[in-house]
Amino acid sequence: DAPMDYLPLKSKQIILNEERPVKVGRLVTNRLITGKNFELCFNVTPTGLVDPWSSLLRITKSYADVGHHFDRMPAFFFKPKKTELFAIMGREHLGEDNEYVETDYQLPMNQTSKVVARLEGDNWTLTVNDQVLHTLSGYKDKRFPAMDQKVSVWVGDRFYPPAKANLSWITY
Repeated sequence: DAPMDYLPLKSKQIILNEERPVKVGRLVTNRLITGKNFELCFNVTPTGLVDPWSSLLRITKSYADVGHHFDRMPAFFFKPKKTELFAIMGREHLGEDNEYVETDYQLPMNQTSKVVARLEGDNWTLTVNDQVLHTLSGYKDKRFPAMDQKVSVWVGDRFYPPAKANLSWITY
């Protein structure tokens, strides 16, 4: 038998299949079933720039931005005045709720990029257009537990301006 930390990923859930613009507080579902190991995939098409940090996608079980259990499991943003992707995956221990990986280049404007964020075993990995960009370790004993109800998915959260972008084919 495989150890609990390295159990295979569960089957995919389609969260959103059609293209939608990012908007403030756009709740897509509040019934996502999460796993300790997961792969979250989505297509993003940047259409403009926003001056401050801007929200793309957030999976959460809390009603807070940061600093609380289950705030960002994960959350995705564009950096100010850029289309550089910033992907945050909190850990279960206090003070580790803002761990991130990021792109070191801007996603092309008006072109669709495929984003894959994967938490498996000890590693949080960000892949864009089939290129692994960054991996952050240290999650083995610090991941959120799997949850079978009331986990929300937001395309644009309530805490940051929405990114000027469209999202599609979100799967978990």
